[in-house]
Amino acid sequence: MKRFLYVIAVTIMVVTVWNLYENVGAKTKKITRAEVASVSDDVFKNYGIYDSECDIDCYCYYGNMYMSEETIHEQLEKIARYIGINGEYDYERKEAENGYKTIISKTADKSGFAVTMSTVENISDKNAAQSQYITVNLKLMNSISSGIYYKTRIVNALKKFVDSDKNPDVNMCIKGNIYGNLDDKKKEEIALSVFENAGAKKIFEHTEDGIYSLYGYSGEMDKYISVGNKKININVVFSYDETNNVTQIMIGSPVVNYDY
Repeated sequence: MKRFLYVIAVTIMVVTVWNLYENVGAKTKKITRAEVASVSDDVFKNYGIYDSECDIDCYCYYGNMYMSEETIHEQLEKIARYIGINGEYDYERKEAENGYKTIISKTADKSGFAVTMSTVENISDKNAAQSQYITVNLKLMNSISSGIYYKTRIVNALKKFVDSDKNPDVNMCIKGNIYGNLDDKKKEEIALSVFENAGAKKIFEHTEDGIYSLYGYSGEMDKYISVGNKKININVVFSYDETNNVTQIMIGSPVVNYDY
C-alpha cells in the first residue's frame, strides 16, 4: 500500500503544481486548504479524535546566485521572524549531495519548526554557480486552527522574501487518533463526513495491509490532480497501531503525502 501511494504522490508532483490561493475574480467561492483544515477540525470534535497534529511542508526555488553562510543565516532568520517564530534558534550547516544545507530550527514540547536553505553547486567547464531552494517545515500538536494561521504566514513570508513569480508548493496534512481498531464501515462513515463537509464525493477507495484510504473530489475546490482519468483533491487515510490500540486518521489535500 505504501508503494501504491508513493507512486501516486510522485506522479502528482510531476503532473501538477498545486496553487495555494483561489483564482482572482472567480465567480463562485472556492474551498481553500485552510477551509479543508477547518472541516477536519469539526470532524475531529464530532468523533472524539484526539492528539490532533498539523504538518505543513512548504518548498520554493529561491534563485540562482552565490550566498555566503552569513547571508543565508540572516535570510532564514528574517523568514522565521516574519512567520512569527521568534526567540533563539538552533543552527546547523551540513554537507549534502552536490552542496550543503543550512538550517535554523526551534522545538517546543511535541511541536517543531525548521527553515532550510538547500544550496546546490552547479559546476560546468566554464563557470560555477549556486542554486538556492528554501523549505519550511512546521509541526503543531493539538491546534488545527493554529496550523491554518501559520500556513498562511509561511506562504506570505516566502512571497515576501523570495523574488519569484511562482507560488510556493505547499502540502498540509491533518492527523489524529481514535481509540480502538475501527472497522471499515466506521472508517468510511468518518471519511464521508469529511467529504460531505468539504462538498466532495467519494471517487474510489483502496485497502491493503491494514491501510484504508478513500479518495474524493470536490467541485468547490479550484484545483485537483488526476489519477488515471479520475479527478482527486481530498484524501482520507486510516491505519491501525496495534501496540497502542489506536486508529490514526490522516486528511490531506490533494492527497496524504506522508508515511504511515
